[in-house]
Amino acid sequence: MLPTNEQKEKPTQSAKSLSNWSCGSQYSPVERFVHNAKFMSLSQFCKIKHETLCVTVATTLKFAVSKYGWFYYGCTRCSSKAPNPEKAYECSCGQKVEQPIPRYKIEIYVSNGESKYRFVFWDSECAAILGMTAEFMHNSMVENGEDDPMVYPDELEMLLNKKMAFRVKVQPTFSQASVWKLCDDEAFVKEIENDYIVEDNQSKTEYAKLVPNKENLETSAVSMLPMPGQNPRFAQLYVYDTENEIENRMHGFRSKSGVDVNIVRKLSEMLYEHNVHAQSFRMARDRLCEEVKMSRKVDSVKDINDSKETWRLAVRIMDVWSVVNNKGIEHLEMIVMDSLGDRIQVLIRHNHLLKWKEVIKENMTCIINNGSVYNNDFQWKKEKPTQSAKSLSNWSCGSQYSPVERFVHNAKFMSLSQFCKIKHETLCVTVATTLKFAVSKYGWFYYGCTRCSSKAPNPEKAYECSCGQKVEQPIPRYKIEIYVSNGESKYRFVFWDSECAAILGMTAEFMHNSMVENGEDDPMVYPDELEMLLNKKMAFRVKVQPTFSQASVWKLCDDEAFVKEIENDYIVEDNQSKTEYAKLVPNKENLETSAVSMLPMPGQNPRFAQLYVYDTENEIENRMHGFRSKSGVDVNIVRKLSEMLYEHNVHAQSFRMARDRLCEEVKMSRKVDSVKDINDSKETWRLAVRIMDVWSVVNNKGIEHLEMIVMDSLGDRIQVLIRHNHLLKWKEVIKENMTCIINNGSVYNNDFQWKVCDHSKKIVLLGGTTMKAIELQNIPPKGYFFKDFGEILQGKCKTDRLEDIIGAVSEINHIQSNTPGKKVVVSVVLKDLK
Repeated sequence: MLPTNEQKEKPTQSAKSLSNWSCGSQYSPVERFVHNAKFMSLSQFCKIKHETLCVTVATTLKFAVSKYGWFYYGCTRCSSKAPNPEKAYECSCGQKVEQPIPRYKIEIYVSNGESKYRFVFWDSECAAILGMTAEFMHNSMVENGEDDPMVYPDELEMLLNKKMAFRVKVQPTFSQASVWKLCDDEAFVKEIENDYIVEDNQSKTEYAKLVPNKENLETSAVSMLPMPGQNPRFAQLYVYDTENEIENRMHGFRSKSGVDVNIVRKLSEMLYEHNVHAQSFRMARDRLCEEVKMSRKVDSVKDINDSKETWRLAVRIMDVWSVVNNKGIEHLEMIVMDSLGDRIQVLIRHNHLLKWKEVIKENMTCIINNGSVYNNDFQWKKEKPTQSAKSLSNWSCGSQYSPVERFVHNAKFMSLSQFCKIKHETLCVTVATTLKFAVSKYGWFYYGCTRCSSKAPNPEKAYECSCGQKVEQPIPRYKIEIYVSNGESKYRFVFWDSECAAILGMTAEFMHNSMVENGEDDPMVYPDELEMLLNKKMAFRVKVQPTFSQASVWKLCDDEAFVKEIENDYIVEDNQSKTEYAKLVPNKENLETSAVSMLPMPGQNPRFAQLYVYDTENEIENRMHGFRSKSGVDVNIVRKLSEMLYEHNVHAQSFRMARDRLCEEVKMSRKVDSVKDINDSKETWRLAVRIMDVWSVVNNKGIEHLEMIVMDSLGDRIQVLIRHNHLLKWKEVIKENMTCIINNGSVYNNDFQWKVCDHSKKIVLLGGTTMKAIELQNIPPKGYFFKDFGEILQGKCKTDRLEDIIGAVSEINHIQSNTPGKKVVVSVVLKDLK
């Protein structure tokens, strides 16, 4: 609410001038200040029911940021608000206003002890304390490229941390008090406290009754700045608008006829050269110009505290999610991070939801001005987490629930052993350790939208996604199935794009592109880097999908303390949950966390430090993309500057070293595994082998499957089983003596009655198995491994092992007839041909 001419007094001098009001008056400054006002402490303000004129003592704390900012446009004579800041008008005071000017209106929280209240400071009070008009301050900001009233200049902080006596009109309808007069003179404030307000917050006298006097008393500002619409005079000539000093001096002559401007200029220069007072005024001007420069610096996230609300942050929005309370009221929360890597949570309440919901996007960078700050007083705190899950432990700032409470909300607590008993889709929280990949027939990624994670209808065609994004080229997104375990129990979990990208530190697109550069484009070939997802003990929030015998991961956390609290408070050793459900507030579960890496987002060009790390073969071209207009930009100059940076700048050299290390670490040319190393720790084995033998087996139900023996370059062999449901896929492909690369297969113990080779394991091909025929010269051709008759007779072979022998049948001892359900058995005597 802005003042009218009748409602608002307009003192233009610092409050300290009040202590000089006694000259020529029968009352002291204090008596005039307190006249006809009620004496109350801040703690009593909340009890006031009607507008009341009060006197109190308080200390200014911090700005209460309003939606209008720190100034409004008003009349050039009085302080009333202009109807339109861009149009001329005639004010009610009679002034014809060609161009309305900025006027201060600043809301500040003040305190006295534990009590706090919101005071509105008006133009004259602020101008007197700050020593400059709002118009001058605003013009200085505009010169520095800032015209937003929501950006509070640093100079306004001169209003804070001052103990003052206030004469205010308390307005309970707006829960605020409008400042009419103020004084920060120490003796003046002390007299108010001692004579009128006592420690128990009761006034010594309710009202000060002197003589009726007009309450719109004004005092003219004794300032080094001229009043609006007036030319500078006297000492102001040395300080204000000194670029036009001579012209301003000429305005001081009633008649300019016969006044030589050159003589005025020479006299002015003589004063600056020989007059110590003129020199002092000029020094004051130089200091003023330095202090009022308005290019506002940004604050660091680590410095944020509740001392003020006018924080200015340059940040990236890392995560955004929606929360709906039990009354169905929605608000937004997000995590932002500054250039130092420090993060803080931001809360957007329901009443501001419509304003921001469509504006805020994940991964956007922005300048945020102003916001209330609350204590992060939750149990779990962690500085700068490095993984998606760990960031949950930093979600407590400004939220009414702890990270653990939010993680477990509305979920059922179950161990893995109980998952098999679930009949319908259920939201669960559990603790488990990732074991090995469960290879699916689709591989480790799919093609999806560049904005959201939905699957593209066709990976080779442009389309418009349901999220509204126009996708020119779908990009790879992680979808990885992993077996997890807890004790003897095991279950298949599906990990999605955001969780994998955060843990691995690289996007699926980048990993896929690196593989393609190394000649591998098959999604069934699992990069070695994916093994960073394995052997991690984590807390999981999952949707168990019994129809598919799997659980879809919604959230995860591998912070040790976080996992321990889940285990201790919710899940006990006998696999029974301590509490079946956690009931807090309903919230939207589609939270995704984006990977923080040195790689640009899909569809964007590299910027800043990314230029040194990503796509450095096209670095100069990428740098050229950073110019808004390339006209007049010489590419050779850009190249030379880049080379100079690498030669002389230690930071550029460090980034290049990081790039070289990254290239070394993410190289995707996948090595092959040795047959002798095969075990059941994973399914993503990659074998370069020769098929030594292939045979068909038909069981007593007439169902056929294939078996074969494969051997690698070291001569190690293992048995491979191809089940009936995959028979058609492979029967025509597999040939004896062919060499090939086999990717993926389940590994089982070699516990059959008759073993074909010495390996303790055997491989079962899956739907996700790939086999690529390739010429491999380093694997010996098909051969036989004959066992000597002498070794057999001496018992030097295993009784459960099938061996190759060569000999001749000398006699037939017995033939078992072919009875139903029995196989024909022939007993013969063999003779060694040696």
